[in-house]
Amino acid sequence: SQRCLRLALFIGVGLNVGQQLSGINGVLSYAPLIFSQAGVSVPATATLLCGVVRILGALCGAALVDRLGRRTLMWSGFLVLCVTCFLTAASQICADSNADSSTDSSTDSITDSNGSCQGRWTGIV
Repeated sequence: SQRCLRLALFIGVGLNVGQQLSGINGVLSYAPLIFSQAGVSVPATATLLCGVVRILGALCGAALVDRLGRRTLMWSGFLVLCVTCFLTAASQICADSNADSSTDSSTDSITDSNGSCQGRWTGIV
């Protein structure tokens, strides 16, 4: 029926918009720069590792989709995304409070040629 098709279209478009708004395309486009600014000695290797992880994730998802179902995989991915975003925000708050209390915060911030802070890179393992 039309109502069922509209709901499927709405969900599909919503998922694609959410993926675009997550910013992953920008992160992947600037991965070598991000890794070099984060202090990784060989940014090209780290970028290659990102690609390998993406391929492995796609293969695992394809293998699990029949066993667990699309909805379960989508919600578990959403849960992991929420937890990692929360941990990133919490680590930024902790880094900001530690930087305010210390006398030299230049080791954990990224500055441009003018000396203005461009932000902190946070790694979550």
